[in-house]
Amino acid sequence: FFSRRGAMALAEPAMLDNWGAEWGPDAASYTLQPSARRYESYESSRAGQVGLGVAVRYCLDVGIERIWATVHDMAAGLRAELGRIPGVTVCDRGSVRCGIVSFVKAGVACDDVRAALRRRRCHVWVSRRPSTRLDFESRGLQEVVRASVHYYNTPEEVELLLQTVREVGP
Repeated sequence: FFSRRGAMALAEPAMLDNWGAEWGPDAASYTLQPSARRYESYESSRAGQVGLGVAVRYCLDVGIERIWATVHDMAAGLRAELGRIPGVTVCDRGSVRCGIVSFVKAGVACDDVRAALRRRRCHVWVSRRPSTRLDFESRGLQEVVRASVHYYNTPEEVELLLQTVREVGP
């Protein structure tokens, strides 16, 4: 971790262990580490760290520019095709859109769309109003289906998602 010393004075760590602080002379006192280590936890997932290292290596091998182009183009294509499905509204905004594609289908609960996709091994999520309250309230949304395309997804997987969304409905 890295943190400016001035910034560290503004925030207490969310939790402490023997890594981020040392006991004082009694059990009621402690001294925080002087560095950003105060925000770290001794307990960590070694498997997660190894997985992150593998993912970073893969990213570097493939190339971040290639990954961005693939994700951007795949998400743009998914948005365009979803927009052609009767009753589907794509909910994404912004001049530069990422690989997260959010949508609703009129007359179909987002959980039902998710369940239909899950049966076909397409994994999406449902975002609800509390997760992004200000945005959802300003647009009158209660929930959306979120599909996150990745550079390892195939055109066949995207088509399966689209076909399932076409079929699910009232």
